Amino acid sequence: MPPKQQPAALPTNSLVDDLMVALGLSTHPNIRVIERCVEAVFVLLIYFAARVMLRRLIEKTITTLLARHTSTESRNQARIQTLMGTMASASDMILFFVTLVALLSLVGINIAGILGTASVAGLAFGFGAQKLIKDVITGFFLLIEDQYAVGDYVSVGTVTGTVEDLALRITRIRDDDGRLHTLSNGDVIQVCNHSRGPLSATIDIGVAPDTDIHQAISALEPALLEWSVTTGLPEMARVDGIHSADATRVALRIILKTNPGQRPATLAPRLRQICRDALTDAGLRPA
Repeated sequence: MPPKQQPAALPTNSLVDDLMVALGLSTHPNIRVIERCVEAVFVLLIYFAARVMLRRLIEKTITTLLARHTSTESRNQARIQTLMGTMASASDMILFFVTLVALLSLVGINIAGILGTASVAGLAFGFGAQKLIKDVITGFFLLIEDQYAVGDYVSVGTVTGTVEDLALRITRIRDDDGRLHTLSNGDVIQVCNHSRGPLSATIDIGVAPDTDIHQAISALEPALLEWSVTTGLPEMARVDGIHSADATRVALRIILKTNPGQRPATLAPRLRQICRDALTDAGLRPA
């Protein structure tokens, strides 16, 4: 009876083949199965390593970009978390697809049809989602450039209010009447941010036409000083002088500067009341 022949060793033309030879498995009857399993393990290891490296690279890149713009630590953290989550999800999807294709190729499935279908589907999705892509790209740059953030009082087009939510695709703004406006980021063309610096405002206080103006100013200045300190204004509100006059009233203009985030429109009613009380206490008649 002729002796049983041993399987011929596989030629070593890859790292896996060399590993099989080093382990003495190159002549094993199930060498093909073992080799495919080892290759699958290598693919999965590369997938997890690439995932970790990409996440670290994304975080470092975003942190570096945001560090170029002056912003508070809490605001930077919120922007980093938003951008990190979105970009990490996108990179995970791409890596998962590439890994899946590699694994299918290892088990002998023809991936040409899958790649062709994915290409056609991607092209169709690109044409159908142009607006979505525009919104996401614009939202990305809104966050990177820190044009506005949650809590800022802004004017975007015809909408003015406080930003309640800023995502990659949409921005939600609540106006002074309590209405919530949802805007697509791709439609944001011009932004006026009222919260990034001190604002100047003018308020007119009317007095009777026969009023002694010097006496009126003397009565207003102590009240304006006390109100400015109580409100925490960066500068004392001051009377600039007569703004206009007619037969029924003389308008004294008051100039004030507010801190970032303070809205003159919310301070004006209280300031008017204080000025009227100060004039009345001095025996003068407001108009």
